[in-house]
Amino acid sequence: MLVRFTKGLVLSALGCAVSASVFAADADHKMGFEYRAGLNYNNNGLTKREGYTPKATSELSLDAANFYSQGMAAKDVDYRFRVNLLGVNERGEMSLVEYGYVNLKMGMLSVLVGRNKTHQGGFEVRDFGYDTLHASDYLGVLPFRLYEDMAQVSMEVAGTLSLQLVNDVQAKTTAAGGSGYQTVYHNTAARQPAMIVEWIGNFGGFSPLVQIGSFDLNHDKFFSLGLQGAVAIAKFGLDYTMDNRQYDVGDKKLTDTLTNVNLDVAIAAGIVDPFLKISMYNNKQAADSSLGKEDAKANTFSATGGDFDDNGTRMTVGVVCNAISAGYRPYFSLSNHSGTFAKAATGTEKESRADMEIAVGVHGKF
Repeated sequence: MLVRFTKGLVLSALGCAVSASVFAADADHKMGFEYRAGLNYNNNGLTKREGYTPKATSELSLDAANFYSQGMAAKDVDYRFRVNLLGVNERGEMSLVEYGYVNLKMGMLSVLVGRNKTHQGGFEVRDFGYDTLHASDYLGVLPFRLYEDMAQVSMEVAGTLSLQLVNDVQAKTTAAGGSGYQTVYHNTAARQPAMIVEWIGNFGGFSPLVQIGSFDLNHDKFFSLGLQGAVAIAKFGLDYTMDNRQYDVGDKKLTDTLTNVNLDVAIAAGIVDPFLKISMYNNKQAADSSLGKEDAKANTFSATGGDFDDNGTRMTVGVVCNAISAGYRPYFSLSNHSGTFAKAATGTEKESRADMEIAVGVHGKF
């Protein structure tokens, strides 16, 4: 009897939801597809070391393929969802449904439930999408995934003020990390949600941004300051992030400080739009002479040259062609990715390594 009642209740609720969506006079729906594909060349300079000179490689790849749907389910209810058809996101995480939420608007207040983009990393994360060619190294060590399950409350306060409640980070070990950033480990079970507050304003076409987050049972904290705007035909975005990761060594509490500066500039020139992106990431490890710990000032030695766990600088320049349509936009980019690395697995010698990447392809949304 209880099962039958519960089943009926669930079916009734679904029927009400479908009816409100399908038959509401003000319902509005849109579906589409977004993609990016092309040829990527890399001289693999990050793997170059004494006695070894790498070979350059070229590879055709489909880098993004997303199906999305969005619209108004009713007068005050909007929704959005996106399916990543590749199944893996830009951080190598398994990610099929990247975001999916419903948002209820009640005057100046909005309540969102579902999976949405996490408010971290400033405008770089806010604007990250299918057409992003290169990200800063900080995006590889973000506190949270780009999209998290959450409850979000927003209100209009000289812009938009929002509070996100997301599942706190977890780690299954209490061992301190290596020479790179430390793995959080205070929270070992799903206990309390982490909180992120964001405010973004709009003043004459300029949007200041503030993000403040607390995670790992409030042991770790981050904040991001940003500014986005336009001057004549140039649009820019500037971010600064400081991210403090605390960990214990014996009875001492140590803190690694991660910082990231990111600048994006795009010029709306017409048929061909040039763009520039510069990012500088640094991790200042905690120093304690009694524990023999000091700031590494170099990425961990790696023969494959892929780990930017201490520092990394990336500069990308390129152009996007708008002559055809928004659904087919050819692009070209040239990127230099560099950092200071330990010269060997042991010892204190350091060396600079850099690679050059050339990308030619097409992206679009329709």
